[in-house]
Amino acid sequence: MTGLFLREVTLSHFRSHVRAVLALDGRPVAIYGRNGAGKTNILEAVSLLSPGRGIRRAANDEIARRPQALGWKVTAVLQSLHQPHEVVTWSEAGAARQVTIDDKPAPQVALGRIGRVF
Repeated sequence: MTGLFLREVTLSHFRSHVRAVLALDGRPVAIYGRNGAGKTNILEAVSLLSPGRGIRRAANDEIARRPQALGWKVTAVLQSLHQPHEVVTWSEAGAARQVTIDDKPAPQVALGRIGRVF
């Protein structure tokens, strides 16, 4: 497959998820579960793989899992055309959001160059 898609997403201390790993293959995905299970949290995590504050526009300290409030992290492998990219975005205990793309520090705007979330 040569299109744009997420191959893997890992959440760590992200809202209701202590740790969640999703392995994907480019096909459409349906997320289902009971109320409060964390479905929207997964969508919010994916939205943070693009520039900006995500679909909920939440502050970094609001995203961290409570009561620990250690910070949060989203790691993804984004298949972009013919090349995979490892994208990591995180915030440590309410600090500013950080981004790396392929193990190199990057500004948030660089996320828009390899994939767009809409």
